[in-house]
Amino acid sequence: MIGTIIFDMHLTVFRFNEADSNLIEPMPHALETLVNFFEQGYKIAIISTSEIQNSRDRLSSLLTEYGFGEEKLKEFFKKIDILSMQYFGSKHTKEAWLQAMKPYSNILYIFEDGEAKLHAAGEAAKELGSDPELLTSVAEFVESF
Repeated sequence: MIGTIIFDMHLTVFRFNEADSNLIEPMPHALETLVNFFEQGYKIAIISTSEIQNSRDRLSSLLTEYGFGEEKLKEFFKKIDILSMQYFGSKHTKEAWLQAMKPYSNILYIFEDGEAKLHAAGEAAKELGSDPELLTSVAEFVESF
């Protein structure tokens, strides 16, 4: 494994459609970046406040629209982790992030939409021995190149 990339879901990977809040759409550059990291062999961990199945369903829908077939989806979901922060505590606390990220090493990037949550995640990652780049959006990451 090259390293670990941590993604939040809402407002990082997807957003609700403004015209129809029952529909979701990918955030700018999110799917391309997520898939690129995956195909390069990085460990992907999705840490969301949603239930795990909801995150999985949303991600499956987005990736299907992106062009993933059934076999590619199976491969993807076998290799990534989806966690619900509901089982660890508030995303605003370093302690909750420590519990959620404990299994991961060499965390290179954390994508989280809120500054306070991102700061807590970064503090936890440092305590776990990583020094990741902290980003509030995938577009910010892509634009940095």
